[in-house]
Amino acid sequence: MQTPRSKWFKDAELECKCGERKGFHCQTPEFSGAFLSILDRIREDDAWSKPLIVTSALRCESHNYRVGGSKNSYHLQGLAIDLKIKPLEVLPFLDIARRYRLITGIGIGKGFVHLDIAPGKRRFWTY
Repeated sequence: MQTPRSKWFKDAELECKCGERKGFHCQTPEFSGAFLSILDRIREDDAWSKPLIVTSALRCESHNYRVGGSKNSYHLQGLAIDLKIKPLEVLPFLDIARRYRLITGIGIGKGFVHLDIAPGKRRFWTY
């Protein structure tokens, strides 16, 4: 039996949502273990302590194109995740996420927050 990589996230939540995985047409790397560890710590943070709903994590190139992702999206490398966050919970969630220095990208969209651990300086944007 394989040891779970995360206390809170199942591998199926992190897989590409293209639907081609079972047919082995979807080519994606593994989701970053270091990033998964940070997400577990955010989930367990006393200031949050509630489920994090994944809307997008790993993406293959064709799925990334279909959802309008950037050509160099960090979702393609297993370094990004989009989480469903209620509008009134965005600011408290961002306060927690910003504590983790490995998180370098934070994007806010309608009903979701994008986090990534891309190398380089910290970035913040809205969709």
